[in-house]
Amino acid sequence: MKIRITKGGGWYEDKVGEVFEVIDAEDVGFEGDDVEDEYFVDHPDNEFGVFTKLVRKDECEVFEEDAVNSPSHYTQAKFETIEVIEEWTKGYEDGFVSYCVGNALKYLARAPYKHEEPSEDLRKAAKYIEFALDRLAKEDEE
Repeated sequence: MKIRITKGGGWYEDKVGEVFEVIDAEDVGFEGDDVEDEYFVDHPDNEFGVFTKLVRKDECEVFEEDAVNSPSHYTQAKFETIEVIEEWTKGYEDGFVSYCVGNALKYLARAPYKHEEPSEDLRKAAKYIEFALDRLAKEDEE
C-alpha cells in the first residue's frame, strides 16, 4: 500500500504531496496496537536500509494508483508533473513552444521512474527542447 502525505508534521513536514510505500509494522519489529494510528513508511533517506519512521494516519491518505489520472511515474515529487507543466508553460506566447517545453518537462519528470534506464526519456526531453529552440530561431529570423 502507498500513502500520500496531506499534512506536514515531524520529519515529513516538507513532504506534503509525496507518496511513500507503507511497511508492515511486524516486518520492522513492532507488534500489536503500538502503531495503531500511524504507518511505517519506506524512504531512501534511511541509513540502516529499512526506514522505520512513522507517519500519522490523520496526516496522509491512501494513495490509489491511477494509470490515467495520476500515474506513479508522474507523482513521485512534491508536485504532480501536470501541475508543473501548467505553471511553467504559461509564459510562452507560441503554443508550439509551450507544447514542446511541456513535453520536455514530462520526460524529465518521469525519466528515473518509468523505465530501468532513464536515458531514453532524457533524450526525448532534449529533442523537444531542440524543437522549441528551432521554432524560436525561426521566429527571430522573421
